[in-house]
Amino acid sequence: MSRRSAIRVLVGSAVLPPVLGALPLSAAAADTVAGQPLSDALRRIDKPDLEVTQVIRIEGRRHRLTIHRAEWAGGGTYVRDLEVRSGSEWLPVTSPDRRFDEQWVVFSGEEGSPNDYYASMHPNWVSFDSMTQVGPRAVELRSASTDAYELVVRWTLDGSNPEVQWTVTAKDAQHYVVGYQSFDVQDAAEVNEVLCGTRQHARVIEGAQSLGAWELMAPMSLAEIERAGKPVTVGVYTPSDVLEFEHERELGPDGQPFGMSLRNDTRDVQPVAYAPQAGRHSFLASGEARGYAFGICAVAGSLHEAYADLLHDEYAYSDYRTNVFGTSLTQTVFNLIDLLMVEPDGDDSETFVPSFSGWWSRAKGFVDIENDQAVRAPVAGVLLSAFYLTGTPELYERRARPVLEYQVSRQDVGYTPIKGKSVYGNDDRFRIGRRERPVFEDERAQPALPVGDHELGPAIPSHDVGIFDMEGEMGFD
Repeated sequence: MSRRSAIRVLVGSAVLPPVLGALPLSAAAADTVAGQPLSDALRRIDKPDLEVTQVIRIEGRRHRLTIHRAEWAGGGTYVRDLEVRSGSEWLPVTSPDRRFDEQWVVFSGEEGSPNDYYASMHPNWVSFDSMTQVGPRAVELRSASTDAYELVVRWTLDGSNPEVQWTVTAKDAQHYVVGYQSFDVQDAAEVNEVLCGTRQHARVIEGAQSLGAWELMAPMSLAEIERAGKPVTVGVYTPSDVLEFEHERELGPDGQPFGMSLRNDTRDVQPVAYAPQAGRHSFLASGEARGYAFGICAVAGSLHEAYADLLHDEYAYSDYRTNVFGTSLTQTVFNLIDLLMVEPDGDDSETFVPSFSGWWSRAKGFVDIENDQAVRAPVAGVLLSAFYLTGTPELYERRARPVLEYQVSRQDVGYTPIKGKSVYGNDDRFRIGRRERPVFEDERAQPALPVGDHELGPAIPSHDVGIFDMEGEMGFD
């Protein structure tokens, strides 16, 4: 059975995959601890008379995992240390004094909201009551001491990165979402760089909302921190074999297979993964089970290096494109600029005259191939950027400025200067200056984006830069 087939069984039937080099049952004895249901996260509860004992250590290609039994008066669980190979040494990516920061949580109850699972569902904070080595590079942790669910988590180091494969079995008919708070809790000031979705990158970190698969430009939540004076990138991602060949947007907001966040329940920085997102896939009948897997990223390097490592090794992206005809990407850009500067071979002051560029000077834009005798100009920023890139006055005078004038005067992005011609069935698109708000004003008054105590914005669209070029002032209200 291939790995992908085994993972599909996990996701489809909630059966953990076969283990490479599985130990015989006689050798796979379970270590147990007197676990109890938790009233809060492990990092916040009191642990009188705490004793931590190393139980097992396993090594993979690049990582080393150490499991400890943690016991205290009235409870216990298992915690882990994780190290990554850095040259000839093992570099710890988790701190011994922060072992209880790692936290599994099973949300149950009515269908919750990804905006805040901790407030909209009941968080069952997980402690594990048994640990079993099931292979030379695999251990299983089990939590069965609650009346709401049974959770089995398997750590495996068979691949290039650690992976946690899990199954949850419902004891009551209700919605279930499994969350995994992965690494040491960090203050935002301790983080060098992050990546989670389109809006959280560099050092921009938003709230604790679980972003669904359709909101993630890459299926990962990463944070670059420092360990022993070296950059280390940690986080979670969705393994390639788990991903379905589907377009996440087609699934809709209530059909997302997973979600991710950069903040935990206390809004501290901690990469978190959830599966599934609350919706039509989160309900389980009594006795029904669900399975999934999260990849664990722990790379001794910058976030960019970790991102590239996942793209190439996990998702098999490659630089397969090659230049042709001896033309570089830079030369291609200049060739495109030369192309758009081609003038029509004839007088286009009345009707459109075909040319390689498609430019129509009377209409101040490039011809719309879907409407007869019409142009379409949604933005001016590309032409304006080309002008700033080249510094060519003709590019501004003959292309960028006419499109900017178009933006401040036309009713819509589509326009025809000839009365009687329609633009997508609208016969009124020949008019100029009949709109209370020109096209550019609809796009320039964007609200500021709050980020902690700061604001990124308001954004300055290219139209406003163009207005400055034409009038000498930004023209904000």
